[in-house]
Amino acid sequence: AILDSQGTIRASNRSELVGLNFVDRYYYQRAKELANPSALILSPPFVTKLGTYTVNASKYIVDSSGGFVGVAVASLEPVYFEPLIKAVPYSEDMWGHLVHSQGVVFLTAPEKINVAGKNLSNPETLFSKHIKSGNISNI
Repeated sequence: AILDSQGTIRASNRSELVGLNFVDRYYYQRAKELANPSALILSPPFVTKLGTYTVNASKYIVDSSGGFVGVAVASLEPVYFEPLIKAVPYSEDMWGHLVHSQGVVFLTAPEKINVAGKNLSNPETLFSKHIKSGNISNI
């Protein structure tokens, strides 16, 4: 979707979204806040207006003189990432999570009820301990 400088969708592959305003959404607010056409912003997982659990990637758009004209957004649905996350567990007692850097679980394999959307940013979680360690991987 393409949102104008006021957050209104002007073009989308989902015609039912054209004309709706999403100025309050993280992917729009963060892109505008950073004001960097080179940055790619990944939103925390959320439920879209159409009821899909997703992550959005957004880019700040400028005109030829460098003025802000809007935000381009692509929705990344869980089904796209399923083969990746399902390849992680190599035994029956393992599981894997795809988690946004802010701690919100996007996808789990094998699928677990009520895990998607859970926030793991609590200091006592393995996720928080891993992020705090600064390591690429931890065992």
